[in-house]
Amino acid sequence: MCIGEKIRCLREEKNMTQKQLAEILGISQQAVGKWEKGINEPDFETIVKLCDIFGVASDYILGRIETASPTPKEQIVELLKRPEFKDAAIAFQDYHDWTEDEIQSIADFIEGKRLLKEKKKLSNYIFLNLE
Repeated sequence: MCIGEKIRCLREEKNMTQKQLAEILGISQQAVGKWEKGINEPDFETIVKLCDIFGVASDYILGRIETASPTPKEQIVELLKRPEFKDAAIAFQDYHDWTEDEIQSIADFIEGKRLLKEKKKLSNYIFLNLE
């Protein structure tokens, strides 16, 4: 499922129209329609807003995980499967014994670092394309 299809499904699950979603985001209804048709995709900041509106992880909208609202434990497992976290996987191999609060803290930290990295990449991409 592409980003637009996921946005449409999430919007419909909330019984929200394209117009209502557009108003919340401060954009046009046509922009939402183009996402849902796969013509365009939302920018990074809008994806973050969409995640807040729908209560899902950004990885779900981006197609990196299958479930809309993974548990913190599922987030950690999914993140540690990625090649870029190979070294971290060793440090977190005993996560099965952690409390839910400890798991949530680690999941939040890892997600925050990943989002910062993506935002930096996006900023660099935009800067290079402005030149």
